[in-house]
Formats: sequence, C-alpha cells, structure tokens
Amino acid sequence: MSVGRAIGEPILRLENISLAFGGVKALSDISLDVREHEVRAIIGPNGAGKSSLLNVINGVYHPQHGTITFHGEERRIMNTHAAAAQGIARTFQNIALFKGMSVLDNIMTGRNLKMRATFRDRFPGDPAHPQDSSRPVAVRAAEAGRVGARAGGGTVDAVAR
Repeated sequence: MSVGRAIGEPILRLENISLAFGGVKALSDISLDVREHEVRAIIGPNGAGKSSLLNVINGVYHPQHGTITFHGEERRIMNTHAAAAQGIARTFQNIALFKGMSVLDNIMTGRNLKMRATFRDRFPGDPAHPQDSSRPVAVRAAEAGRVGARAGGGTVDAVAR
C-alpha cells in the first residue's frame, strides 16, 4: 500500500467460487475481496489452487459455482478480453524473460493494453524523429509517470490493476 492512501471499498469480490476438472476439485466455495489500494497475496503449496483461482479471476477458467463482482458489476464468469480491457492483468510463474530486455521492460510487456504510444514511439528507428535511446523504454515510461515498478529475483504469479 502506498503511504497516504487509505484502503477503500472492495473493487473485486469473489463469492462461493467452485471449480472442478472432472472429479478433481480445484476450488471449493472460495470467497474473498480485494479493496482499492490493497495488496493481497495468494499463497499455498503446489496443487492448492492458486493458479486456478487467478485464472477464474481473469476469465481463463469459468467456475461451476459462484460469482465475481468487479467494480460493482456482478458476473458469473469473467471474459478474458473484458478483464484485460478493465485493467486486470495476469503474470505467469515463469522465470524465462525476453532475451535482451531489462526486468522492467519484461514487466511492461504485460502493460501493453494500458500504454499509449505515438507512431514515432512505435518506430524508434526513424532518423527524422530521434529519441533518447540511452535508457530502456520502460524506464522512460516510469519517469514520465505512466508506470511504477520494482522487481527482484524469484518467480511471481499475480493479478494487478
């Protein structure tokens, strides 16, 4: 949580979510909420259903029971494209980064739906429009206030807005 920001109203609420694959119950009657300016962690051992829960939130999996409420709009299932357009992003637990890119640039690849770029930004090799290429694109974006990120080692599995 950022200093000076109060925890607000719930922006994401899951109620009684259940998901099964054949006879295997991945999630059983899960309820939680995430409030504005709050950071939540989903932890547990392998096979506990963490990734399945994240996939229900972003619309990859559709639960057999329960509802999802996002910004006051209740739905039984989440649509992946709608989730992305509304700001729900998913990173995968994978330490394989894009070669030749910084950690911040790798993180920014998941922000592409929220980024605004001009034609010149998309084609930086145009000699008629030189730009500062001494720092990675993501760093310049962060300095311009378009994104803020810190990254360290290890693997991460997250949903963020």
